[in-house]
Amino acid sequence: MEVSSVADHFSHDESLLIVGSGSPGPDAIQQPSLPRCETCDLAGSNLRRCAGCGKARYCSKECQTAGWRLHIFDCNRKKAIATAYYLSKACHENVVPLHERTREDYGFNKALELAGGHGEKMLLGLWTEVFVVYGVTAKGVQKWQSEGRLVEGVKSTFQQVPLSVRGPHYPWLLLNQNLLNGRPLNEAEKEGRIETYSDTLHRTWEFIGGPLSDLRQTIWSQVSAMSPYEQRCFFFYESLVGNKDPTPDDVETWLSFGFTAMTREGVGELVEKYKQLMCRCTFHAFCVAYYTCTLPQLFSEHGIATPVATLPSKDGHDGPSPVTLFLDVMSQSPHLYKSVWLLKAHVDRLLRAAASGNPKIPHDVVEADYGYSNCRTAGEKKLLDVLYKKYFMHPDANPLDLHVACINGELGQYLARFVRMKPKTKTYMRLLKTAYPSSRLGDKAGIAGTSSIV
Repeated sequence: MEVSSVADHFSHDESLLIVGSGSPGPDAIQQPSLPRCETCDLAGSNLRRCAGCGKARYCSKECQTAGWRLHIFDCNRKKAIATAYYLSKACHENVVPLHERTREDYGFNKALELAGGHGEKMLLGLWTEVFVVYGVTAKGVQKWQSEGRLVEGVKSTFQQVPLSVRGPHYPWLLLNQNLLNGRPLNEAEKEGRIETYSDTLHRTWEFIGGPLSDLRQTIWSQVSAMSPYEQRCFFFYESLVGNKDPTPDDVETWLSFGFTAMTREGVGELVEKYKQLMCRCTFHAFCVAYYTCTLPQLFSEHGIATPVATLPSKDGHDGPSPVTLFLDVMSQSPHLYKSVWLLKAHVDRLLRAAASGNPKIPHDVVEADYGYSNCRTAGEKKLLDVLYKKYFMHPDANPLDLHVACINGELGQYLARFVRMKPKTKTYMRLLKTAYPSSRLGDKAGIAGTSSIV
């Protein structure tokens, strides 16, 4: 909007400034105060008025342009105000926008429905960076919106910023791009499932900082050149970027990222915490922490509590804290595990609603430690499967206590406290008689490496 020159005189109701010190006397000289620039507060007699309202004054075209994002709401304009200005105003005031059309245009209603207040705050943080940190104008954002290019516009802004200083909001958007697709919620989204995009590989590559222009063949070449541990992290990222939760069918992922320590409900919680961590740390830092068995510390460094503090079980019993179990799994992951965790992963596979067939025991150490090597028939193996399923479903089951019973050679006596063995007590006791206790193995008792996991 154009600005016009200010007249050389002041109207009779302009505020007055008393010149001098102390209390003004009856003959004090009074002078009219100089008008000030609405944007930079510079005082002057040659400021120009806004041509729209004739009230706001500016010292330069630059100040008038910079102040327009706020002045637009006070100016005497006949046209409707574009929603990007409502969004910009909310971001500068650090409040979630309440203007309904603005919420619709820029994803806040969908964020609230899909991710609650956390989603709204993350989206506000993203748009605040766009406006306040990177200086994109409301006019520019409105152009993205009208052309259906919100995601592309945001990406073009953040891709000019080094990966290490992008913060958590942009990676979070990459996981939830459908919030800005301009389409109504589909049925999958209404059920709480984020829409899966067709090219998850490219999305994952972009998420970890790879060039958008890279072809699939180039990406695969780069991934193939990674170490096995980096590859496992990349494919873990890919599953979460594609909104596919890990399952016990992929035993290595289920184990090495600690999901076998969680309850069925806790798996979803751990997935969300990993997504938060992915948004706050670099892919390199994640891979280093994974290889050095320090993922729990990385959670803490980024202010993310690992998984939950307590989990009271049914009937008033207090089972082991999932934090304790998670930390135990992760203490030597991804290199070594207590064999009880491989047993738990096997039972997790058995308990899956979609489980079919007869899953293999995931490690030969499990077969030796938990009686499967004593089975003479498929029926006896099934007996042990049922026994361990019943044990892990018991409200007082504690995998760490089971591990101690195993290396002390007391499996039968321990499990009999949780599971009724009659009328096959004799068979169970024979199956559960192992080579433990063994002084020969020392601190390697009940420990399995990763080389033979199936």
